[in-house]
Amino acid sequence: MNRKRMKRNNSKKNNNKMNNDEKISLKLPRDTRQLLNDNIENIGLKLNKYIKFVEKKGKEEVQKRTNNGMFRLSSAQRKLLDQITIRNRKMIIELQQAGYEIKTALFKPLWRMTIGLGIPSVRETSMLFHHIYGIPYIPASMIKGVVRNFIITEKFRGGDRKAEEAALQDEGFCDIFGCPKNSVYKESRQGKIVFFDAFPIDPVNIEWDIMNVHYQKYYNGNEYPADSQNPNPVFFLTIKDTQFYFVIGIKGENEEIKSGVFAGEKILDLTFDYFKKTLKNYGLGAKTAVGYGFMKEENLENFL
Repeated sequence: MNRKRMKRNNSKKNNNKMNNDEKISLKLPRDTRQLLNDNIENIGLKLNKYIKFVEKKGKEEVQKRTNNGMFRLSSAQRKLLDQITIRNRKMIIELQQAGYEIKTALFKPLWRMTIGLGIPSVRETSMLFHHIYGIPYIPASMIKGVVRNFIITEKFRGGDRKAEEAALQDEGFCDIFGCPKNSVYKESRQGKIVFFDAFPIDPVNIEWDIMNVHYQKYYNGNEYPADSQNPNPVFFLTIKDTQFYFVIGIKGENEEIKSGVFAGEKILDLTFDYFKKTLKNYGLGAKTAVGYGFMKEENLENFL
């Protein structure tokens, strides 16, 4: 018993010594550090600009992972999120008054979702935050691109260049997404469907997840894969248990498509149907091949 206690005490001393050897610093001017004092409400700014460095045994490196509490929305940000939701509702009313037909939907990740994983960052991985509001969101360009790719894959037999060329010769596809000169219309045209940024509904839950590279030396081409190699964990941010409010619309009449594979379908109805199929079956963001980004539709009536 005494030997076990001695070992425990020695391990505690070693751990304390290691913790004491670690020094955390900020590469910011002194007056800026004193002014901020860790009191940053903008999560995007905190993640991408407020970088802490850890010094271990004389070697300095970026503190790549922080606790999950860093990504909790402050009361001010939650009020801001409520204001964004109210503004979006007003925007829909104003667009309808201006002659737009609008469709909305509420979706939530089935498990987890990661947006902007590959954005350059000193933390190795990142997440997309709105550059002003500092909250995670799904940009309209991403939604449009994913739906477009899903339709090419489903209706034009694949996602390669030939499939895209075939899609550009389809009237309905060009009506939805627009097209260049080398298309069915023989001229550049703007798409009739308008996609909007999707913002989350409070509460917003952001958590760290992990990719564990077990055979780093093997992937570097130095050794065969073996259990003797140490795993190299890579941490990245994900969103879970968070609802997103999606809006798409069309200005003017929701016309029927005259020819092509979508002949007889109304443009907005068709797009909205494929939009929902995309989120459910194709997913959004990174790592969809391993289950991230797939979404389920929520009851919109409870939200409205």
